[in-house]
Amino acid sequence: MASSSVLKIATVTSTKTFAKTDAEMAQIVRWFLADKAGPPPEGLTQAQTNQWYLDQANDELARYIQSEARRNRLKELRAAQQSIEDQATSETNI
Repeated sequence: MASSSVLKIATVTSTKTFAKTDAEMAQIVRWFLADKAGPPPEGLTQAQTNQWYLDQANDELARYIQSEARRNRLKELRAAQQSIEDQATSETNI
């Protein structure tokens, strides 16, 4: 069985199906979280453990998306500021 990931914003949905088994994807998620999340709580069933790992991965993806968005927005703002400064210099020289 293939695993898939779903992202949804409002009414728009994007699904990515992986050419890996569920067990392979579970291991990949654990490797992804190796230095980002501690061990899952004790006493969970296998399904609950898998859910815990997926929740942690989803949180990490959200943090990554927000971080990249902030970084890119800052680049846009710096470029806009430079453009304004260049325009002001040009107008002052006229």
